[in-house]
Amino acid sequence: MNLDPKLQTDEITPELIDYIVEKIVHEIQPEKIILYGSYTRGDYHKDSDLDLLIIKDGEESSRILGRKVDSLFSGRLFALDVRVRKPSEVEWNFRAQNPFCLYHIFKGEKVLFDKQKAVISKGSF
Repeated sequence: MNLDPKLQTDEITPELIDYIVEKIVHEIQPEKIILYGSYTRGDYHKDSDLDLLIIKDGEESSRILGRKVDSLFSGRLFALDVRVRKPSEVEWNFRAQNPFCLYHIFKGEKVLFDKQKAVISKGSF
């Protein structure tokens, strides 16, 4: 197995986040990628994981897409927590007032990629 040298670090930097987002956009073509958790709150530390919500519509299940995303970063030395959801699932969670979504993911979120705006947010968190 060839290991991606850019993933052979345990330090999550803005440059690494940019690389991860670009790789997901290229391989998965999501509608949105949202950063949440300690990296948006500013209370991350050496052992913090990178929390990403990927919103992607289509035929493939969220579980299969999650596995695809995970395989893009196999051999990494940093912790990555990826949740893949369809737009309808995100909408349902809002309507249901899911506390995890409302207070953990969408409170203080940072949109790293938005297909409708054709924007990849670079470098600062």
